[in-house]
Amino acid sequence: MARELLNILEAIADRPYISIGGKPYPLRLMDEFGIRDRVALRLGMAAFSKAAGPDLTLEEAGAADEALAGILALVFLDPLPGDVAAALTRAQKEMILAAFFGEMERRTREREPGAAEEAEAESPTSA
Repeated sequence: MARELLNILEAIADRPYISIGGKPYPLRLMDEFGIRDRVALRLGMAAFSKAAGPDLTLEEAGAADEALAGILALVFLDPLPGDVAAALTRAQKEMILAAFFGEMERRTREREPGAAEEAEAESPTSA
């Protein structure tokens, strides 16, 4: 009989998620991105930033929409259901990305040497 040794999803108890319509959609952690995904994320963000100007052509606007959809597909642990993804506005998609990158930055800072001691020293409850 097979025996489960480790369930990775359960091991990540503090996995961040985004609630859409009251349902949680878990996000991937940067540690879960392979090299290809990291490159795709970087290139997608560059394409989106480049094509996010005010004087876009229809072609550039389409490229920006495609880049944004590609980035969103990378940051969620599982793909969003099509109807959920289609219902999101551009502003909501940008808020999701801001939340994702903010959380990943926070987690990175926490893992840096001395981060726990600095956080404790800055805590309003520490004396």
